Amino acid sequence: MAMRSMIFVLLALMTSHKADAITCADGVQALVPCELFLVGGGPNLPSSECCASAQTLNSITRSVEDRTTLCQCFKNAAGSYGISPARAEELPKMCHINIKLNITPDADCSKIG
Repeated sequence: MAMRSMIFVLLALMTSHKADAITCADGVQALVPCELFLVGGGPNLPSSECCASAQTLNSITRSVEDRTTLCQCFKNAAGSYGISPARAEELPKMCHINIKLNITPDADCSKIG
């Protein structure tokens, strides 16, 4: 019985990083408040809710793996949702986020570092 418990503890420790890894759904959900700004159908400035969500997403996206996952996700979503590349490029600056992550259909996710 003790051996079985030890195995479960070891498995939990080995997979805990993956459980904490950010998903594409997390990234898209975080930027839902930015949708009108990003597609160009709304105001010329992102809302405070948009910036708060983007800042939170930025703060929890720490690893290269997380940033690569989000890059690929945003790359796919940008084409599907009609995101304006110019607005996507402006969002981090307007929300005071220092991030090297592209939200455009032509992003090169292999250069995430």
